Amino acid sequence: MRKVIDKDGIVGKTKEIKGGMREAVGKAVGDRKREVEGKIENVEGKAQGAVGALEDATKEKWAPRPAACPEGSEGGRRGAGVLWRA
Repeated sequence: MRKVIDKDGIVGKTKEIKGGMREAVGKAVGDRKREVEGKIENVEGKAQGAVGALEDATKEKWAPRPAACPEGSEGGRRGAGVLWRA
């Protein structure tokens, strides 16, 4: 199965990177407000990335059921589309 990163994962990682950069700039120039804003944005990004990872795990766990019958018997479609837990 191919791993696809969802929107929350991408946006979360982007916020993490931006927050880390803002925090580093704030430290470098001595701007405490910018440093704290960077830390907040970094944490927001991590949280959003975790939401994306949870969505991915849920999609993998509750995937459509594969055909239960061999081809030829009942058209090979028995149980197709039914959700199942792995």
